[in-house]
Amino acid sequence: MIAGLTTNQVHFQYGRDLETAGANASGPSISMGAVTYGMPNALPRIAEPDEHRTQITDVFSTIHGRHSFKFGGDVNLVHEVMINLFQGGGVYNYSGANTTINFQNWAQDSFRGQSGDTDPSAGYHYTSFVQTVDQLNTGNRAGADDFWMKMFDGFAEDSWKVRSNPHR
Repeated sequence: MIAGLTTNQVHFQYGRDLETAGANASGPSISMGAVTYGMPNALPRIAEPDEHRTQITDVFSTIHGRHSFKFGGDVNLVHEVMINLFQGGGVYNYSGANTTINFQNWAQDSFRGQSGDTDPSAGYHYTSFVQTVDQLNTGNRAGADDFWMKMFDGFAEDSWKVRSNPHR
C-alpha cells in the first residue's frame, strides 16, 4: 500500500419535487348512481408533495501503512409541504331506489328557486353530503401539512491487510 495518500470528497445536492394536479371541474362532486360529475374527491392537489431537499456528504480517506481509514458523514434536510384537502369541494350523493329517481331528485335540487317552484324540500333531495373543512388553513393552504425531516449520519472504517504488499 502507498503510505500517506489522502483524499476528501464533498458532495452537495439541492433538489425540489413538486407534484400538482388541478381539477377539471369545479366542486362539488355529484353522484347519481350510474353518473358522476364535478370535481373528483382528491383534487385539486396544490402540493402533493412540494419537497425541498438540501444534502451535504463528506468522506475523508487516508492510508497509513497497512491501514486504510475512512471517515464520513451526511446531513440531509428535507422540508415537506403537502396540500391536498380530500373532499374539499364537497360530495353530494343521490342513492334512491333507481337511477330515474336519482335523476329526478337531482333535477329538483339543481333547478330549485325557479319561478313557480313551491317544493319545500328544494335543494335537499340528496341522500348524503360530505365536505371536509380545514379550520386551520384557508385559501390555497387548506389541507396543508408542513414539516421538516432532519437526518444526520456518520461512519468510520478501518480496513487493513496482513501484508502491505501481497505480491512479495
